Amino acid sequence: MIMVTHQEVGERLKRARKARELSRETLAQRMSVSVATVQHNENGTRSMTLETLDDYCRILKVTRDWLVAGIGPMSAGGAADPDTAEVLKFMGALSDDEDKRAVVDFAKFKAQQKKTR
Repeated sequence: MIMVTHQEVGERLKRARKARELSRETLAQRMSVSVATVQHNENGTRSMTLETLDDYCRILKVTRDWLVAGIGPMSAGGAADPDTAEVLKFMGALSDDEDKRAVVDFAKFKAQQKKTR
């Protein structure tokens, strides 16, 4: 059995919102709720209905499993987590192929380093 707190869901909600580069105001507007509601949900100080949870998932393009329990990839068709999404965003901003290659080489190095531990 997985135990989930409102605070844990709220933390993932905030991560997903920031990964999509949305302000609380914009998210609230898209959800047709107040900014205070989004803030309470992110802080874990207010519970939400399944309908609200599903609305967050649809707007933020995250899976319910990830938002509720942190299980599986963050989004069905995207990066596994916000950190990966951020790396990909910065990779896309690089114009020099040599810089991109350096980032890929560094990632390979870190992955290999982790394997040898």
